[in-house]
Amino acid sequence: DLVFGQYSGDGAWAPSTSEPVNINVTPEHAILSVTGWILNPTDGNLYPLPQGSSIPYGSQIYLEAQLAGVNEFDSGAHATPATGSILFSDINGTNTQTYAAPLNGEGSSEWIGAALRVGAHSISASYAGDVSYNAVSATPAAAFTVFPGTTTLAVRPMETNVTAGGSVVVEILLKNGTLGLDGT
Repeated sequence: DLVFGQYSGDGAWAPSTSEPVNINVTPEHAILSVTGWILNPTDGNLYPLPQGSSIPYGSQIYLEAQLAGVNEFDSGAHATPATGSILFSDINGTNTQTYAAPLNGEGSSEWIGAALRVGAHSISASYAGDVSYNAVSATPAAAFTVFPGTTTLAVRPMETNVTAGGSVVVEILLKNGTLGLDGT
């Protein structure tokens, strides 16, 4: 891009135009900051998600990714919002799930992980870049282990009086708090 200055002049000074200068504008280095939260299914409260934590099956994970240029990140100013999306990748054993979360006008996006499998999870976040910002990634953005949920098994006879050697019908209840059970 060529840039030049121009002065239109006034009654005392003559107009003037500078020589053009070639300027190459490149994308700014970016910082991707990710904050994690967990919605505990047992008490319904939202808690910070520290790296390496263990969480119960059925917990809902919220990750917020904030993208800013290195100069903007320190100052808090957002000159040009980033465009595109953040790609979240959840690795759980040999299974990898990805989700592209669009960036909003403030340069942030959110991923809500539902029905996370039991086992270790490593979630990364990456941004492919645009005309204003370079590509950047956060690996791991979150690392945690989902442990199996607890269950309660109750057996209740449907009859109260049974003769010796007779049959009785029972009801078996399998519960795990407020979550629906799936599986066998």
